Amino acid sequence: MNDIMRVAVIGCGLIAEKSHIPAILRSDDAHITALVDSKRSRAEELKARFELSCSVHESWEAVPGSVDAAVVAVPSFLLARVTGGLLQQGVHVLCEKPLALSSEEAGKLCDIAEQTGTTLAVGFVHRFQETTDLVKTVMEEKLIGEITGYDLEFGVQFDWPSVSSFYFDRTLSGGGVLMSEAVHWLDRLLYWFGDVQSVECADNNDGGIETEAQLSLTHLRAGTFLRGTARFSWLYDLRNSLEVFGTEGTCVVRKDNRSYVEIHKNVGGRNVRFDMKDATGHLRTPLEYFELQFQDFRDAVVTGRKPKVSGREGSKAVSLVGEAYRGAARISKPWEGVLS
Repeated sequence: MNDIMRVAVIGCGLIAEKSHIPAILRSDDAHITALVDSKRSRAEELKARFELSCSVHESWEAVPGSVDAAVVAVPSFLLARVTGGLLQQGVHVLCEKPLALSSEEAGKLCDIAEQTGTTLAVGFVHRFQETTDLVKTVMEEKLIGEITGYDLEFGVQFDWPSVSSFYFDRTLSGGGVLMSEAVHWLDRLLYWFGDVQSVECADNNDGGIETEAQLSLTHLRAGTFLRGTARFSWLYDLRNSLEVFGTEGTCVVRKDNRSYVEIHKNVGGRNVRFDMKDATGHLRTPLEYFELQFQDFRDAVVTGRKPKVSGREGSKAVSLVGEAYRGAARISKPWEGVLS
């Protein structure tokens, strides 16, 4: 590969426009050489908007041979097909989450990457937030004592200004709030607490997508079982925080606080709060995390090391969502069981 990585952006939706393309453009080590979208006019629009000197295509199949790597940001049902095809042609791939719609598909992609010697990274950009490693440090240093469990609530009224409606078609998205938004949190729960041994799920799916889901998870961490609960919603604004419970206090991660965590403890008979953050105090913008993600991917390609979220690592969340769906019970509605 040349010193400057030649990159194709495949899928020119909002996530490409707002995050991936600007992140690549801020890199001194990469150059966008191709934009791909099934709607050629959309790719042409972004080419003009960002003043790019690149080719434009309607199919990813025109890309191999002219690029070193690709950022794949197509609708979820196409992720595995496009990513697998690129990997087989020797193109390194940073694939948007969730990587695939099933653990079987995700596993095949990882196999292809290993067989071809290509780098496969998964776009779980929340892994690059400071809170991710801060929680890990709190746990490893036992700053709140021994970890006893956790409770997560993440819920907002859906307002993502998508340029398509695939989120609401299960055949295209693979699922609802669990597969789309919650999967970011599930990836981090696996990173923090270890592999899940069992999961119980209840959701409001009535044959389409679920807009609310409740999970009870059991992890195996350091040889012992750890239990936690998680609730996700596209209907309601919930507490929007993760609370990690320890024998000596609680660690809190709030949705809008990407750079620090709260530690609540009893000190001298008083309940006190500490905010734990990097000493630099730098507050990154959302775009900067996409920059970190892309640079990590680029460095992994150049050095041959694993990216922060490799295909194998990222596929764990896909497997967990699939297991939750397979055993899901239905959340009862308040009016059910009422005699007419």
